[in-house]
Amino acid sequence: PQNGTADHPIRFRAEPGVVINQRNARTDDGINLEGASFIVIENFKVTGVGRAGIRSVTNRGVQIRHNETDANGTWGI
Repeated sequence: PQNGTADHPIRFRAEPGVVINQRNARTDDGINLEGASFIVIENFKVTGVGRAGIRSVTNRGVQIRHNETDANGTWGI
């Protein structure tokens, strides 16, 4: 499923030491979240990707917290 609910969000939580340093399969971003509801993205380190470290557009109820982004092409988040 691509959507959680306000009471039961879908959580993506990185294990300690996880680093994303390559783009995702669809965009030039490290993490790309589009058109989703009630998602939590936390504890990721994203560095050296072509555009945004974490991109979030046209979403509802999304939380992006405790992440670190550095040396990405255009934006951190």
